[in-house]
Amino acid sequence: MLAVINDSEHVLSYSEIKGEIGKVCSRVTLYRVLERLEQEGVMYKIADVDGTFRFGSQSPKDNNTSYVHFSCVACRNVTKLKEDHVTFSSLSKHQVHFSQITMAGICPQFKKSTQT
Repeated sequence: MLAVINDSEHVLSYSEIKGEIGKVCSRVTLYRVLERLEQEGVMYKIADVDGTFRFGSQSPKDNNTSYVHFSCVACRNVTKLKEDHVTFSSLSKHQVHFSQITMAGICPQFKKSTQT
């Protein structure tokens, strides 16, 4: 299961993970394993623009609590962007523990496929 998440170019929804692993485990077991992996810090969970939870890999040693993603409204893929830290000058006096930013639009792959 972790290999499916690690090998993906996108952060995956529960149903996408279930589709990849097939009938290896029950729905309840899959949810429990995903929750456990998140608690152990080997993956993280975000909500996409539709409210669907998606799962991405991270190193347990990674203390990054800021995630920036792009959600394609056409192909429905959600991609973790390379930018792993976003700052806002208006938050300079705040102690931020976690941030999740998801931008939405048309991804380059979908745009390119529609121009041919």
